[in-house]
Amino acid sequence: MKLKSSMSFVIPILIIFIVLCFLVAIFAIQNTQMVKLHYKIPFTNYQFPADKEFLEIDVVYIILFSILVGIVIMMIFVTIAGIGWRYYMLTNKSRDRKERRILWDHRERAIALSLMGFHRDATEQFEHIIDKENPHIELYVGLAQAYEREGDYQRAIENYNSILARYPENMRALFGAAQNWESLGNYKDAIKLYNRVLDVDRSSPTARQKVQELLEKSGQYAEAIELYQRTKSSQVTAKTQEIVASLFYRLAVQEIKAGDLKAAERILRDSRREFDFYVPNMLILGNVYLNTGREREAERLWQATAEHTLSTVIFRRLEDYYYKQEGEPEQKLEPVIDLYKNMIETHDANHLRLALGKLYMKIEKYEEAEQMFMKFQSKDSSIPQVHLLLADLYHQTGNIDKALEEYRISAELVDIKIADFKCYHCGAMYEYWVDQCSSCKSWGTIEDIFFTKGPQSVLPELKQRPLPKLPAAASIEEEEEQVLSAS
Repeated sequence: MKLKSSMSFVIPILIIFIVLCFLVAIFAIQNTQMVKLHYKIPFTNYQFPADKEFLEIDVVYIILFSILVGIVIMMIFVTIAGIGWRYYMLTNKSRDRKERRILWDHRERAIALSLMGFHRDATEQFEHIIDKENPHIELYVGLAQAYEREGDYQRAIENYNSILARYPENMRALFGAAQNWESLGNYKDAIKLYNRVLDVDRSSPTARQKVQELLEKSGQYAEAIELYQRTKSSQVTAKTQEIVASLFYRLAVQEIKAGDLKAAERILRDSRREFDFYVPNMLILGNVYLNTGREREAERLWQATAEHTLSTVIFRRLEDYYYKQEGEPEQKLEPVIDLYKNMIETHDANHLRLALGKLYMKIEKYEEAEQMFMKFQSKDSSIPQVHLLLADLYHQTGNIDKALEEYRISAELVDIKIADFKCYHCGAMYEYWVDQCSSCKSWGTIEDIFFTKGPQSVLPELKQRPLPKLPAAASIEEEEEQVLSAS
């Protein structure tokens, strides 16, 4: 860098000297003549030549000598100016470095105060060291973060906006302001800021994820679906499919509550392109069919869903549907019993044996129920709920000894009653099926506790310890009546 700086002065001077020499040479060729010189040194008695005679010299040499002296003088002045400028810059840089070090020491002290909980002192320190005319981004960021820790999100946003006024694409300010708007519950402005991040960098996964989350939180399900569909990659995961399907579900519920069953039906049909046979969607789509007088379509839909998913939620909905028909219980429930048997035989679905056993108990076919429970136990004898069901069965049939034995076995396995449903994301247990887990807030993750989803079972780890308290929940029929109350 130093060599470059020096050459930038020397090279132009050499070029000028060469050009002048060339011009002088041309002049000398055309105007060669001798000049008599006699020079007296100013303010002295010395003269040259000393004998008062004139010195004859060619004019070309005089010109060349004058040019050389001028160049030397110019280089001396340039050197002095360069040294002076360099000294000035070094002095300023040293002063700036010292001031910046002092400034940053104050900043570190203010951050430490904020982290220790002295938020008021921290904000006063930041306000004192911030130069409004020449602001440092780091100082505004530190002040904004101090206000965040204090809980004053509005003041934090104001400081982030001070950065954005000068640097509209500053990522730290965009994310900081968006997070504070989110903390204030203003999802609309938070989404705007995250979208500004995406305008700068379309590949930002954090900003895209936050926009999707905030669209869901603010109930803008149609926009959230559009964003998922616009940004989904070529490899769609099952998790993404479930999220999109749950968005369709919530959007359809909004339309149902607004009384627009046609729009709800259209949305639920569209959802099948993303995730066919998503259980919550199939439940309410069947309900829409029922409420528009298309019972046969609802029946076919639920049968197809049951065959495809083996979900006891759908099987129980079919039980409710057939049970409400006219006729004797056994006769009315024959189609769903046949479906149970067919799926058990085809897929060896042990959880369906338990569900069918419960149905047999409901219609008081105790021998068939006992067979189902015993068959279930032959696959897994460590489930306490089955022993409780058998104890209840034996109690109702008057076999008290066997009932007591089953109660004793179940009591040894676990000390409280096991729920029927479980969230396969977080493990929360429920007495009845619900569309959203109140623990982890996942949608469509509640399944029969004995249902096997993919290669992994969702059976609980049964240990000698109390299970989580079961949250209160309405029955399936009550949930569906609430969803379709507007219709």
